[in-house]
Amino acid sequence: MADGEWERIDEFQFLGVPVRSYRSRRSGMSVTHFHVTGPLMNGYITLATEVHDDSGCPHTLEHLCFLGSELYPYKGFLDAIANRCLANGTNAWTAEDHTCYTVNCAGSEGFFQILPVYIDHLLRPTLTDSGFHTEVHHITGQGEDAGVVYCEMKARENTAYSIINRELLRQVYLGDCGYRFETGGMCRDIRSLRPQVVRDYHKAFYYPENLSVIMCGEAREEEIFQALSGLPVRETDAGETKQPWRSEVRTFTENVTKECPYPSDDEVTGHVVIAWKSPPFADLSGDLALTVLWEYLSESPVSPLQKAFVYNDRPLCSSVSTTGFNFSVPTHCVFFSDVRTECLGEVHSRMDVVLRAVAGQLGADAEVDAMAEDLALDVDRLRSVCERQRRQYLSQFEDDPHEGFSNVAITNFLYGHLIPVEEGKSSLHQLLDMVPRFDDLLTRDRAYWLELLDRWVFQGPAVCIIGRPSEKVGKDLTDEEATRTEEQKQRLGEVGLQRLAEDLDKATAANEPDIPAELLDTFPVPPLDRIPRIPVTTGTTLTADAQEPWNAVALRSKLQDFPLFVHVDSVDTAFCEVRALLRTDTIPSHLRQYLELYLEIITELPIEATNKDGSVTSLSHEEAVQTLEEMTISTATTLGIGAPAEFTCGSSAQLVVFEFKCEKHRFLDVVARLRHIVFDTKVDVDRVAVGAKKLLKVARRKKRSGRSVVHGIAKIVNFTPPSNVRACSILEQEIFLSRIVKAHRAGDEAALAGFCKDFEELCGGLRSLPRCALQLVLNRPTEDVVVGALREFCATAPEVASSHEDECNRFSVLKEFRREHTLRSEECLQGGKAHLVGLKAVDSAFLVVTTPGPTSSEHEDYAALLVASELLTQCEGPMWIRIRGLGLSYGFSLFPSVNQGLVYFTLTKSEDVVAAFTEAGAIIQGFASGDTKISQQTMEGAKSALLFSIIGEEDTPSAAALVSLQETISQTKSSVLIQRIGRVTADDVLRVIKVYYGPLFEPSRVNLCVVVNPGRMEAAADGFSKEHFKVRELKSLGELLGHEEEEEE
Repeated sequence: MADGEWERIDEFQFLGVPVRSYRSRRSGMSVTHFHVTGPLMNGYITLATEVHDDSGCPHTLEHLCFLGSELYPYKGFLDAIANRCLANGTNAWTAEDHTCYTVNCAGSEGFFQILPVYIDHLLRPTLTDSGFHTEVHHITGQGEDAGVVYCEMKARENTAYSIINRELLRQVYLGDCGYRFETGGMCRDIRSLRPQVVRDYHKAFYYPENLSVIMCGEAREEEIFQALSGLPVRETDAGETKQPWRSEVRTFTENVTKECPYPSDDEVTGHVVIAWKSPPFADLSGDLALTVLWEYLSESPVSPLQKAFVYNDRPLCSSVSTTGFNFSVPTHCVFFSDVRTECLGEVHSRMDVVLRAVAGQLGADAEVDAMAEDLALDVDRLRSVCERQRRQYLSQFEDDPHEGFSNVAITNFLYGHLIPVEEGKSSLHQLLDMVPRFDDLLTRDRAYWLELLDRWVFQGPAVCIIGRPSEKVGKDLTDEEATRTEEQKQRLGEVGLQRLAEDLDKATAANEPDIPAELLDTFPVPPLDRIPRIPVTTGTTLTADAQEPWNAVALRSKLQDFPLFVHVDSVDTAFCEVRALLRTDTIPSHLRQYLELYLEIITELPIEATNKDGSVTSLSHEEAVQTLEEMTISTATTLGIGAPAEFTCGSSAQLVVFEFKCEKHRFLDVVARLRHIVFDTKVDVDRVAVGAKKLLKVARRKKRSGRSVVHGIAKIVNFTPPSNVRACSILEQEIFLSRIVKAHRAGDEAALAGFCKDFEELCGGLRSLPRCALQLVLNRPTEDVVVGALREFCATAPEVASSHEDECNRFSVLKEFRREHTLRSEECLQGGKAHLVGLKAVDSAFLVVTTPGPTSSEHEDYAALLVASELLTQCEGPMWIRIRGLGLSYGFSLFPSVNQGLVYFTLTKSEDVVAAFTEAGAIIQGFASGDTKISQQTMEGAKSALLFSIIGEEDTPSAAALVSLQETISQTKSSVLIQRIGRVTADDVLRVIKVYYGPLFEPSRVNLCVVVNPGRMEAAADGFSKEHFKVRELKSLGELLGHEEEEEE
């Protein structure tokens, strides 16, 4: 079906998902729809953008489009209606080759309400001088440069990765190529950018033929046409518009090595990235082959590059990863993280020697030659890697279909014209349908892979960028910025500064006209009962859902035969998942410091087990790693559920969580392997040392991140040593890991034996079936499959003597483990302190403020707190307007953590941390005193956005099963929470703001932690002292823990 305006230009199915593309006969706009089942309807409005300077025009335009359109000339209108349309605001990103605007809604009804309004903002934005003044750049009355864009880029411009990536692009792409410029903008260029330049850029690139609407979710074709047909379109002259990425792209033709210093508080480790040319964009098979080859070379502890650089007695770096630039002329890269500075210059040559050893070319390095057998190309393992890549490729379209489909569609929009039609398949279909190409690679022999390595690595030129940390560069940048700002103040004088302050006030007032309530009311909040949901049927040791599709009730009695808590979820999935959750309540404090190391190496340790039939399972380190990869799609080991990275905890942080995903036919194999990992691993001193060295490098890298450091300080301040949150913070871990590494380097066998003994004791403390829970996620599981899996997991688990408490609580293991809020420190509960530390690696400030709060999602005020948080921090909400909008801080958050029993306020990339903090306090005080009123439209928008967040957590089968587990742990169902949110009133919100969020800005009741550039340390300390904080300026992070930091080697 199509209508008069829209022509269907493509149609096919991929993995059961209908895919259709259309083009408007009237405007030339294109639309691609992926009919993904589930509650979310996500939109990605993409424009190809190209720039040939560092002014940041694409980025500044991205920001300015949100400030109003010809039809709706109100700043914040787009986000205000997004919140009413069951979305959580809008967002956007600017890449080197495109700008993408996003909106994610619960259900299609709200999505199609906002979509035409969104497109009007992009094609016909207001682009006012006043909007540019506040959103992009201005000079404050104090003579400081500010603006939302400026603040964002200043915080990013001098980070290690930005400096390295910028230089890499400039060495790879030559001449006037748009890929080599900073699309976000360099601060010096943003300061000189003018509004008319941005308006001209908009005319050149923001027109319908250069715009593609990509949508993922359940929608009818007629809904799409109704929303998009007849949109007002700006008339353009032929000479005004530009067609991006059609000119010739020149790249490097000879070897290049370039060293880039970056600011750092230490000079211990740096980074190296090496780039080569890739096959032409249209050679999809060649590109995939190269991707698989690099995965083989670098993806795991048994891969050649990891062995040579990371997993050995003298590691050069903490990790080796592969990436690339998927442009019209692609490039592939290898990134070496946290390289010892004395070895930075050796990385490229050593990598070349290692890769030649892979190809059988020896004799260049005796140390590498000694590893020849381990490094030589193993075609069987390479095929195993290819099979795993194939599984992961297919899995992504179930685990995150919106992201997977939209990424491919954006690539097709930008460069699909480079791909010729093949067997009747469109370029989009070819980009998606990679399975036949994987299958072809599985047939390839050793000669094919060696020829690939020779052609694209050995024969081609390479660009090597060496990122070297420098304390001097950090100091110079701080001094230069201080001098420039002071000269600016002197040049402007008091009269000029006063004029600038008045200009800012006028611009701010011009940007904030009230949005008519009656206009907002024309966008009604869609009813929740029309939103499709992903069904989950759950059976546990204690309870069972009665509904189909499987008999969970009948299974419950079988589950009670096993000595651990079992949680089985049936969802519509093509894969299987198993999670093991181990309680750490009884682990002594001195062993908790090993938990991060345990998570890092436990799946890599050798295995020795006697099976039930008397046979023996014996796996070396390499065999354990390789066979686990062969049987899984993905694996994860974390503290708590959903921990994003090392040295951070997810929810329920007192649990160790194993999470394995596999194909159905490997399910029992994976359960058996999980049993071996938990109960049968053997401590290996080499693995302990290698893991410690790797983690230590990561910890020291994270100490250059303002966000990581400020949260690390907050963990130390707020929690006691028995807390996993504190034990695994980067500050505690750096000191602990340093001791292991020093002992290993010194050959101190007695100390190493002590570390291994403690590690073994930790493993033993976690090996208790009654203190373990198991989640199985399957599609319509049969009794035989579930019982078989449990027998497999319990088969050879040691008979651990259980206490009476264990026996009583084994069926409620997920309800009664010790929560983080019971481990808060006295300092946390008393409050009244401010901890400040200087960090040369940051240009902006980072802040975390905490005070005690509710400790359960069942608390009577929890729902109201969530609504209040959303109301205060949502896009174009009070804090957005008065903190981000005035350039005081790029990021902020305000939220309760019932797991930790804390209420948080944070600032990220703040240009004036004291002013941002006091402004936030003034906002809270306005609500707490009753001076600031809450309108019905504001309440509806906040509730709607919050409901989207809750519903959006269940957007895939895997995510829905995880929510089911979390509901068992928290004892709060999302459906119940949604009902409670619906009953929250404006009076409830005002009350909880006063009771819980008000104390965050009372110095005697909070703990405040700040990380700031040393050049701004004195001003921050003075400012918080004037706010009546007892300020403690930390000379080092070790001072917080009561001792000197370990010497870095």
